[in-house]
Amino acid sequence: TGEIKLVLRNLAVDTKADVIVIEIGGTVGDYENMFALEALRELKYEEGSENVSFINITYILEPNSLGEQKSKAAQLGIKRLLAMGIQPSVIVCRSQTKLQESIKEKMSLYLNIPKENVFGVHDVSNIYGLPLKLREKGFDETILKTLNIEKKFKTNGNTALKEWSKKTSIQGKAKAVIIAIAGKYTGSSDAYISILKALEHCSFKLNRPVKTKWIDTTNLEEKNDLLKKQMKGVDGV
Repeated sequence: TGEIKLVLRNLAVDTKADVIVIEIGGTVGDYENMFALEALRELKYEEGSENVSFINITYILEPNSLGEQKSKAAQLGIKRLLAMGIQPSVIVCRSQTKLQESIKEKMSLYLNIPKENVFGVHDVSNIYGLPLKLREKGFDETILKTLNIEKKFKTNGNTALKEWSKKTSIQGKAKAVIIAIAGKYTGSSDAYISILKALEHCSFKLNRPVKTKWIDTTNLEEKNDLLKKQMKGVDGV
């Protein structure tokens, strides 16, 4: 743990950054991240709560059979974190649909977190728009207050975020470009995730929406008629 703290302190000194964001992956209780969690617990104790803050990202289950959100699993996970001596200052709840107020209240009550420090982030069509949605909810101001540096930064003074909004969304109603992706593993979009992301970035840059059309190449041997049919209306491959 001492070596981890040394690396982080050196990083802070060398970069002279106002804030350093450290991500600890995995699940609370995993053997692989135990040392990192303990190191950061010690770091907060040594540096003070105004210099080190924990943000916990958890997932709120929403079983299709029930049709409602359940927070018990998330509560138990964070309670394991509390048992390790780590009290999150902010909790971000991922969910399929908009986080219910009753879930916010439960998370706040059982985990010693002010309700205004519990943020919901539900599934959206454009993940790049989340920074703006979090700002609208006051997420950035909450972090600044937690670290006692709100006076150092102007509220809504970040023009870079406005530029980000322009670069990560389609303006107007431009005609969609249809791109065919031909391959062997079209049943799993994850196999071509880099291509999908590249097309997405291009669509933002050119301000044109992109629609993908999957073509399974295993069914195209000596079937030219089928290929012609599938390629109809395609703008590129």
